[in-house]
Amino acid sequence: MLRPTKLLARKIRHRLRPSQRKSHLGYSGPFESWELAVASSVGYDAPYALKKVRDGVESVLKKEKAYERDGTSFEQMPQKYTLRTHIKKLLKKDSVIVDFGGGLGGTFLNNADLFSSDWIGNYFVVEQPSFCETGREMAHKYSLPVVYVSDLREIPQTPSIAIFSGVLQYIEHWRQVVGAIIAKEPTHILIDRQHLTSGDTQIYVQENDGYYEKKVSYPSRIINRKEFLTAFSGYTVVEEWKSDFDPDDHLGFLMNAT
Repeated sequence: MLRPTKLLARKIRHRLRPSQRKSHLGYSGPFESWELAVASSVGYDAPYALKKVRDGVESVLKKEKAYERDGTSFEQMPQKYTLRTHIKKLLKKDSVIVDFGGGLGGTFLNNADLFSSDWIGNYFVVEQPSFCETGREMAHKYSLPVVYVSDLREIPQTPSIAIFSGVLQYIEHWRQVVGAIIAKEPTHILIDRQHLTSGDTQIYVQENDGYYEKKVSYPSRIINRKEFLTAFSGYTVVEEWKSDFDPDDHLGFLMNAT
């Protein structure tokens, strides 16, 4: 494995060009490899990151708040929520949904009203083990119809809808994940809050200062748009949008199987 010492010692702090929307995120890099970025990161699976997400989700479950995103809870649903619009349009009585990187099930909770009492489908969240453990505890406590798994192979059904919301930029082997989802042949793929660029794909460390209880940082790959879309072989983009919550270079896509 590459040794990070020399590169990190002469690392130059780099801020990405700001977009029209403000963001609390900072970026350092670029880095020559994912391993080097990991060596300069704290990690998202830190206990204080998980705690913030859990607190935000529980505030919605207890009906103290209406909506949760990235561990922050809000009094009202956002006026514009494009991902919700598409879930509502695509959802059927027997829909099987795979939410890859879905945290503690925030997307389901934010849209629980769309799932009618006669819904007979399944909602799977694929996450890292620490999130799955907490998610299962919460599902039991609050009787949530959400199944938390750490491996796609634990999902026996063919998904109707696969969701990637703000996650693929944080996965080292993101193409393998996309390939594994495509192998399950979902009818629709929903992508939201995906950080893309028209330039070369590069690896940074995304830094969240002052957002969590302590500093949280993790590698983030800002992917070339064309490279990203060509990874979804067998799917056609039928709609595209700018993120409702993030800078303008964070995009969303609805893809249908061809």
